[in-house]
Amino acid sequence: MKWFRLAAGILLGAMLVGCFWFAGWLAPPEALQRWAAAWTTLYPLPTGGAQVDLIPCEPLRRVRFYVICTEGCDGVWRIVAVKGLQTTQLANLARMLSALGRYPEAREKYELVLVQARRQSYIEDQVSALLGLARIAFLTDDLQRSQRLIDEASAARSREGGVIEGGVVDTDLQITQARLWLRTGRNDEARAVFTKMLDQLAATGSRGSLAASLLVFRSQTFAAQNRIAEALADAQQALPTARAAQGDQPHSFPTGQVWLTLAKLQHQAGRSAEARVSLANALANLEATLGGNHRLIAEGRELAAELAKTI
Repeated sequence: MKWFRLAAGILLGAMLVGCFWFAGWLAPPEALQRWAAAWTTLYPLPTGGAQVDLIPCEPLRRVRFYVICTEGCDGVWRIVAVKGLQTTQLANLARMLSALGRYPEAREKYELVLVQARRQSYIEDQVSALLGLARIAFLTDDLQRSQRLIDEASAARSREGGVIEGGVVDTDLQITQARLWLRTGRNDEARAVFTKMLDQLAATGSRGSLAASLLVFRSQTFAAQNRIAEALADAQQALPTARAAQGDQPHSFPTGQVWLTLAKLQHQAGRSAEARVSLANALANLEATLGGNHRLIAEGRELAAELAKTI
C-alpha cells in the first residue's frame, strides 16, 4: 500500500506538472517546446530533418517564437508561437510573399507545399495551398483558373475530410470563394458570406484584422452596386477595428487597406477633401509595409492623380 501511495503521488505530481506545462503557467523545457512546434507544424511529415530556429522576443517571456522549415528552407517555412505546449501558426512564407505582391515566388512556394501535402495525404495543407494559388489567380486576373482551384479545394475538403468545419482552412475557403464572387459581380452572394463571417466573429467577441478585412470586402460589394452610403458605413466601421489590431505599431497593412477603401468611396461620393486625407493615410501605411510596386500602392497613386484634377 505504501508503494502504491508513493507511485500515485508521483503520477499525480507528473500530471500536474504536465498540465502546468501545457497551459504555460510553468515554463516547459525549451527543447520540449521546440519539439512541439516542429511536430504540430509538420505532422504528418517527419520532423527529423527540420530546421527549428528560436526567434528572440524578450517582451513576451511566456511565449516563444520559432521558424520551422524543411529542405534547407526551400520546402515548408512557417513562423509558430508556442505558449506552454500550445502552438499557433502565425505565418507561412507563401502567404507572406503573396501579401507583398511577389506572386511568382508565392506561386512556386504554394505549388511545392501542394506536392508535399498530396504525397503525405495531408488534406488541410492541400486545401490551404490550393486556396493560396486561387487567390494569386484572381489577383492576377485569371478568374477562370481561380474558380477551378477553389472547386478543387472544395472537392478535396468534402471528399477526404480532415478539414475542421469552422476552422481556419474552412473559413479561408469560404472567404476566398466570396472574394472571387465579388470580382465576378455576384455581390449579393459574396455579401451574404462576409456578413455571416462577421456575425460569427461578433458572437465570439473577436474584432481583429480579419473583421476589418471582412468589412472592407463587404463595403466593396455595396460600392459595386452604387450603394455608397452603406459602403462608407462599413469602411468607417473597419477603421477603428484595424487600428485596434495594429496595436502600438506605427504602420499597418490592414489599416492602410481600410484608408484606401475610404478614400475611393469618398472620391466616388464627391468628397474630395476627405478623400485626399484618407489617401495620404493609406499611402503612409501601405508604403511602409509593402513593396513599392504593390498593386494597392499603384491604385493609391492612380487615385492621387485623379484627386489632383479636382483641386
